[in-house]
Amino acid sequence: MATPWQDSVPEQRLRAVQRATALFSLARFYVEAPNSEVLRRFTDPQMAATWPVRDERSVAAMEQIASAGDPGRVVADDFAGLFGPAGTVKMAESEYAGDREATGAHSGGSARAGLIRSLREVYRAWRYQPLKMAGFPVDHFSVQLGFLGHLITQVGDDTGAFVQARDFYAGHLGYAERLLDHVERGARSVTYRAIAQMTRAALDVVGDELASVERSRGDE
Repeated sequence: MATPWQDSVPEQRLRAVQRATALFSLARFYVEAPNSEVLRRFTDPQMAATWPVRDERSVAAMEQIASAGDPGRVVADDFAGLFGPAGTVKMAESEYAGDREATGAHSGGSARAGLIRSLREVYRAWRYQPLKMAGFPVDHFSVQLGFLGHLITQVGDDTGAFVQARDFYAGHLGYAERLLDHVERGARSVTYRAIAQMTRAALDVVGDELASVERSRGDE
Protein backbone atom coordinates (compact mmCIF):
# COMPACT_ATOMS: atom_id res chain seq x y z
CA MET A 1 0.00 0.00 0.00
CA ALA A 2 1.40 3.38 -0.99
CA THR A 3 1.85 6.01 1.70
CA PRO A 4 2.96 9.65 1.56
CA TRP A 5 6.54 8.55 2.21
CA GLN A 6 6.46 5.38 0.15
CA ASP A 7 5.18 6.53 -3.26
CA SER A 8 8.62 6.47 -4.83
CA VAL A 9 12.10 7.23 -3.62
CA PRO A 10 12.25 10.73 -5.19
CA GLU A 11 8.74 11.68 -3.99
CA GLN A 12 9.37 10.25 -0.56
CA ARG A 13 12.62 12.13 -0.13
CA LEU A 14 11.19 15.37 -1.48
CA ARG A 15 8.24 15.24 0.90
CA ALA A 16 10.48 14.44 3.85
CA VAL A 17 12.82 17.31 2.99
CA GLN A 18 9.83 19.65 2.70
CA ARG A 19 8.52 18.69 6.14
CA ALA A 20 11.99 18.97 7.66
CA THR A 21 12.53 22.38 6.04
CA ALA A 22 9.31 23.64 7.61
CA LEU A 23 10.29 22.36 11.05
CA PHE A 24 13.81 23.81 10.84
CA SER A 25 12.48 27.18 9.65
CA LEU A 26 9.82 27.41 12.35
CA ALA A 27 12.24 26.33 15.06
CA ARG A 28 14.36 29.42 14.42
CA PHE A 29 11.47 31.72 15.39
CA TYR A 30 11.61 30.40 18.96
CA VAL A 31 15.32 31.04 19.51
CA GLU A 32 15.87 34.36 17.75
CA ALA A 33 13.82 37.25 16.45
CA PRO A 34 13.52 37.05 12.65
CA ASN A 35 15.46 39.61 10.67
CA SER A 36 14.02 41.56 7.75
CA GLU A 37 15.11 38.95 5.20
CA VAL A 38 13.36 36.15 7.07
CA LEU A 39 10.19 38.23 7.43
CA ARG A 40 10.28 38.98 3.71
CA ARG A 41 10.08 35.27 2.96
CA PHE A 42 6.73 35.22 4.72
CA THR A 43 5.34 38.46 3.29
CA ASP A 44 6.50 38.35 -0.32
CA PRO A 45 3.75 36.47 -2.24
CA GLN A 46 6.14 34.61 -4.52
CA MET A 47 8.36 33.48 -1.67
CA ALA A 48 5.41 32.65 0.59
CA ALA A 49 4.00 30.43 -2.15
CA THR A 50 7.03 28.15 -1.78
CA TRP A 51 6.31 27.34 1.89
CA PRO A 52 6.62 23.54 1.99
CA VAL A 53 3.52 22.75 4.09
CA ARG A 54 0.43 23.72 2.08
CA ASP A 55 -2.46 22.74 4.35
CA GLU A 56 -5.29 25.24 4.84
CA ARG A 57 -4.10 26.43 8.25
CA SER A 58 -0.57 27.13 7.07
CA VAL A 59 -1.73 29.00 3.98
CA ALA A 60 -4.18 31.08 6.04
CA ALA A 61 -1.48 31.90 8.59
CA MET A 62 0.92 33.01 5.84
CA GLU A 63 -1.79 35.28 4.48
CA GLN A 64 -2.29 36.76 7.95
CA ILE A 65 1.42 37.56 8.23
CA ALA A 66 1.44 39.20 4.79
CA SER A 67 -1.71 41.22 5.48
CA ALA A 68 -0.53 42.45 8.87
CA GLY A 69 2.90 43.54 7.71
CA ASP A 70 4.20 43.73 11.28
CA PRO A 71 7.29 45.98 11.48
CA GLY A 72 10.49 44.17 12.42
CA ARG A 73 10.71 46.12 15.68
CA VAL A 74 7.25 44.94 16.72
CA VAL A 75 8.14 41.31 15.98
CA ALA A 76 11.46 41.63 17.83
CA ASP A 77 9.71 43.10 20.87
CA ASP A 78 7.20 40.27 20.76
CA PHE A 79 10.01 37.71 20.63
CA ALA A 80 11.61 39.28 23.69
CA GLY A 81 8.35 39.28 25.61
CA LEU A 82 7.56 35.68 24.76
CA PHE A 83 10.96 33.95 24.70
CA GLY A 84 13.56 36.35 26.08
CA PRO A 85 15.16 36.13 29.54
CA ALA A 86 11.94 37.39 31.11
CA GLY A 87 9.72 35.72 28.54
CA THR A 88 6.28 34.46 29.48
CA VAL A 89 6.39 31.14 27.62
CA LYS A 90 8.07 28.04 29.06
CA MET A 91 10.09 26.52 26.23
CA ALA A 92 11.49 23.24 27.59
CA GLU A 93 9.79 19.86 27.82
CA SER A 94 10.93 19.46 31.43
CA GLU A 95 9.08 22.66 32.37
CA TYR A 96 5.82 20.92 31.54
CA ALA A 97 6.66 17.93 33.72
CA GLY A 98 3.59 18.40 35.91
CA ASP A 99 1.26 17.69 33.02
CA ARG A 100 1.04 13.96 32.31
CA GLU A 101 -0.59 14.53 28.95
CA ALA A 102 2.08 17.02 27.95
CA THR A 103 5.12 14.97 28.85
CA GLY A 104 4.09 11.37 28.36
CA ALA A 105 6.43 9.02 30.18
CA HIS A 106 8.49 11.86 31.59
CA SER A 107 5.90 13.26 34.01
CA GLY A 108 7.20 14.48 37.34
CA GLY A 109 10.00 16.94 38.08
CA SER A 110 12.28 14.21 39.41
CA ALA A 111 12.54 12.78 35.90
CA ARG A 112 14.31 15.85 34.49
CA ALA A 113 17.83 14.45 34.84
CA GLY A 114 16.77 11.22 33.15
CA LEU A 115 15.01 13.13 30.40
CA ILE A 116 18.07 15.26 29.67
CA ARG A 117 20.35 12.23 29.71
CA SER A 118 18.10 10.25 27.37
CA LEU A 119 17.83 13.14 24.93
CA ARG A 120 21.59 13.60 24.82
CA GLU A 121 22.00 9.90 24.15
CA VAL A 122 19.46 9.78 21.34
CA TYR A 123 20.84 12.93 19.70
CA ARG A 124 24.31 11.43 19.82
CA ALA A 125 23.07 8.13 18.41
CA TRP A 126 21.51 9.91 15.43
CA ARG A 127 24.39 12.36 15.00
CA TYR A 128 22.15 15.33 15.58
CA GLN A 129 23.98 18.59 16.15
CA PRO A 130 21.56 21.53 16.44
CA LEU A 131 24.09 24.16 15.38
CA LYS A 132 21.52 26.95 15.06
CA MET A 133 20.29 26.19 18.58
CA ALA A 134 23.69 25.70 20.21
CA GLY A 135 23.60 26.69 23.85
CA PHE A 136 19.92 25.93 24.31
CA PRO A 137 18.77 23.07 26.58
CA VAL A 138 18.46 19.71 24.86
CA ASP A 139 14.77 19.62 25.78
CA HIS A 140 14.10 23.08 24.32
CA PHE A 141 11.17 23.06 21.91
CA SER A 142 13.26 24.33 18.99
CA VAL A 143 15.97 21.72 19.52
CA GLN A 144 13.31 19.02 19.52
CA LEU A 145 11.62 20.37 16.39
CA GLY A 146 14.99 20.27 14.68
CA PHE A 147 15.59 16.69 15.78
CA LEU A 148 12.22 15.58 14.44
CA GLY A 149 13.11 17.20 11.12
CA HIS A 150 16.50 15.49 11.20
CA LEU A 151 14.82 12.12 11.67
CA ILE A 152 12.12 12.39 9.04
CA THR A 153 14.66 13.06 6.31
CA GLN A 154 15.93 9.53 7.00
CA VAL A 155 12.62 7.70 7.35
CA GLY A 156 12.58 6.35 3.81
CA ASP A 157 16.08 4.91 4.03
CA ASP A 158 16.11 3.60 7.57
CA THR A 159 13.39 1.68 9.40
CA GLY A 160 15.04 2.66 12.65
CA ALA A 161 14.58 6.33 11.76
CA PHE A 162 10.85 5.80 11.33
CA VAL A 163 10.58 4.06 14.70
CA GLN A 164 12.63 6.78 16.37
CA ALA A 165 10.62 9.57 14.72
CA ARG A 166 7.32 7.94 15.69
CA ASP A 167 8.42 7.37 19.28
CA PHE A 168 9.99 10.81 19.63
CA TYR A 169 6.90 12.53 18.29
CA ALA A 170 4.62 10.62 20.65
CA GLY A 171 6.91 10.56 23.67
CA HIS A 172 8.40 14.04 23.70
CA LEU A 173 6.23 16.52 21.82
CA GLY A 174 2.94 16.07 23.61
CA TYR A 175 3.53 19.36 25.42
CA ALA A 176 3.70 21.28 22.14
CA GLU A 177 -0.03 21.98 22.11
CA ARG A 178 0.09 23.74 25.47
CA LEU A 179 3.23 25.64 24.56
CA LEU A 180 1.73 26.87 21.30
CA ASP A 181 -1.48 27.86 23.10
CA HIS A 182 0.65 30.04 25.39
CA VAL A 183 2.37 31.60 22.39
CA GLU A 184 -0.91 32.40 20.66
CA ARG A 185 -2.44 33.90 23.78
CA GLY A 186 0.65 35.88 24.73
CA ALA A 187 1.70 37.14 21.30
CA ARG A 188 1.12 40.80 20.55
CA SER A 189 2.04 40.53 16.89
CA VAL A 190 0.06 38.82 14.16
CA THR A 191 3.34 37.28 13.03
CA TYR A 192 3.96 35.23 16.16
CA ARG A 193 0.34 34.15 16.47
CA ALA A 194 0.54 32.91 12.90
CA ILE A 195 3.90 31.19 13.49
CA ALA A 196 2.33 29.25 16.36
CA GLN A 197 -0.51 28.19 14.05
CA MET A 198 1.95 27.13 11.36
CA THR A 199 3.99 25.15 13.87
CA ARG A 200 0.90 23.33 15.07
CA ALA A 201 -0.08 22.59 11.48
CA ALA A 202 3.39 21.29 10.56
CA LEU A 203 3.47 18.99 13.58
CA ASP A 204 0.00 17.68 12.76
CA VAL A 205 1.00 16.98 9.16
CA VAL A 206 4.11 15.10 10.27
CA GLY A 207 2.10 13.17 12.87
CA ASP A 208 -0.50 12.19 10.27
CA GLU A 209 2.16 11.02 7.85
CA LEU A 210 3.96 8.99 10.51
CA ALA A 211 0.62 7.36 11.34
CA SER A 212 0.09 6.62 7.65
CA VAL A 213 3.48 4.94 7.43
CA GLU A 214 2.63 2.92 10.53
CA ARG A 215 -0.65 1.73 9.01
CA SER A 216 1.04 0.75 5.77
CA ARG A 217 3.57 -1.31 7.69
CA GLY A 218 0.73 -3.11 9.42
CA ASP A 219 -0.81 -3.96 6.05
CA GLU A 220 2.38 -5.46 4.64
